[in-house]
Amino acid sequence: MASGGFLNLVERLDHEQWSAIMETGFGGMLAVRTRLIPKQLARWLLNSYDPWETSLKLPNEKVLIYEEDVHATLGLPMGPLEVREGKTSDNDTDYAIFLEHLRERWNIKRGGPSVGSMEYAIIERGSHGAEFIIDFIIHATSTCIIGNANGTCHFRVLNNLRNCAYVIKCLNNAVIEWKAHKTKFFTGSLLFLMVKDTFRMTRLNHNIYDVVHFQLFYLDRVEFKAEKVDRWFPIALNWTTKKVKKRERKGHLPGEYGRGRIIKRLEYKKLTYLAEMDL
Repeated sequence: MASGGFLNLVERLDHEQWSAIMETGFGGMLAVRTRLIPKQLARWLLNSYDPWETSLKLPNEKVLIYEEDVHATLGLPMGPLEVREGKTSDNDTDYAIFLEHLRERWNIKRGGPSVGSMEYAIIERGSHGAEFIIDFIIHATSTCIIGNANGTCHFRVLNNLRNCAYVIKCLNNAVIEWKAHKTKFFTGSLLFLMVKDTFRMTRLNHNIYDVVHFQLFYLDRVEFKAEKVDRWFPIALNWTTKKVKKRERKGHLPGEYGRGRIIKRLEYKKLTYLAEMDL
């Protein structure tokens, strides 16, 4: 799922900002259309996901998850280089300068700006240049891929590298941590498996891009009761809140999660049509 804050931000972007995001390779994020992650489905997905094997275990089989699945679901880049998180201990002048400018721009002395403050300030500033791109990617990463339980942004990742592999890495780490301490916040990406407003699984408060991504993958690949659904690229484009609710009503009974026919990963080409569609 994408957080409500992220969707609010996307809905208020102007044409120049939209075009700038498309050029960064993060255009697939603009396709996310659902704010809903059903609680029971989210819990089932997390309990059924094997982070060691990177697979979703269904009643009679399992589905292995690859970078290509993240790309098909969210349209994120699959570059040749690993995403590297910056660390305060890094002896990296460029990173230190970047961090200094980021904090100066957001008027903070340490850490990163809050996700909530970024949502409104990005729009109010009206920029569509380099600083806008940086802020948008930080916000998207924090709300849709990996979050902090304290609500601050995850500012250590910025490059369009192997973002699909990074989503899986974050999902694996978050599920391992959650299964070990189920009273803690889940900070991974359920939007892919079925996006982050970090949510506590005991109460399922919303902050879940990992959940949404995870959720969208499941809804697309497990065909329930032979019901056909539209399959555009990226998959996120197909699942509105209304469609997720409809699917949930049909398959929420005990023992029905995971049942259905496994269909092949969507074959994809380009995101070019995205700019022409009414999202």
